[in-house]
Amino acid sequence: MPLSVREVNYSAASLLMRYCEILQDAQQVLIETERNVTEKFLTLDIKMCLMKDPEWLQKFIRDREINARLIRTGKVSTVGEAAREMNCGREKIIKSMVLVSESGRAIVAVVNGTSRVNASKVEKILKERVRVAEREEVERLTGFQAGGVPPVGHGCLTLIDPEVFRSDPVYGGGGDEYHLIEISPDEIVRASSGGVLIGDIRT
Repeated sequence: MPLSVREVNYSAASLLMRYCEILQDAQQVLIETERNVTEKFLTLDIKMCLMKDPEWLQKFIRDREINARLIRTGKVSTVGEAAREMNCGREKIIKSMVLVSESGRAIVAVVNGTSRVNASKVEKILKERVRVAEREEVERLTGFQAGGVPPVGHGCLTLIDPEVFRSDPVYGGGGDEYHLIEISPDEIVRASSGGVLIGDIRT
């Protein structure tokens, strides 16, 4: 039985409405996809802008007139490797361990290469619990990659063990695993912008 003109028009109108709905859905999907991609790349751009490296550290040393020297080395991911590279004892190598307090504060604990950071002693000084930062947290809190955090330029509270002051100069992280910074302990104190505490934090 043939359709009436009214029925044909109704069917055509229904198809047109459905077509418009599909277009709207597709447009919404495109908008969401574009937003997600934009946010992803914006986050990546911000992270890249915040990341610090040896070049950034060199500029920081120069601009702040810090009495320190950045040294290009082979790969130095351990105290032993750094000591061999600099032909010195392990006591002249310093380690900058990034900690996070229960209140969310970032702390860089500095000890020499013969010692380890004692979390209980740090907690006693700060009067709050602390934990070792995860690799991603190290980068987010200091700007430097894990394994290359220097004793200056990170902007965090610096907690220095007194044994560090028994050597001058000392050698610490230089922004990555292929650089070391040569600096005196007193200069670390002078150049620290996030505050400094000195106390027994070693094991």
